[in-house]
Amino acid sequence: CAECSRPLFDVEEWVDPPRATMAAFERGYDHACACGLLYCSQRCRSRAWDAHHRLLCVGAIPDDDDDGEHPLLRFRRALAA
Repeated sequence: CAECSRPLFDVEEWVDPPRATMAAFERGYDHACACGLLYCSQRCRSRAWDAHHRLLCVGAIPDDDDDGEHPLLRFRRALAA
């Protein structure tokens, strides 16, 4: 969980982010933000939003928009790489 650090998937799934995300959704952790962060509950998602995420969230990252990117988009892509 992006807020409380509760593990949402197994170590083997962690090395493959798309597989890990699908595994988390299959387990019922569907409290995701459009930017891709996963939360274990709506409570954690709301707490993160109120505390900090509303200031940092870049929303969904488009795959085809490479010019004039916001620095947070570049940071988010670097984390995902």
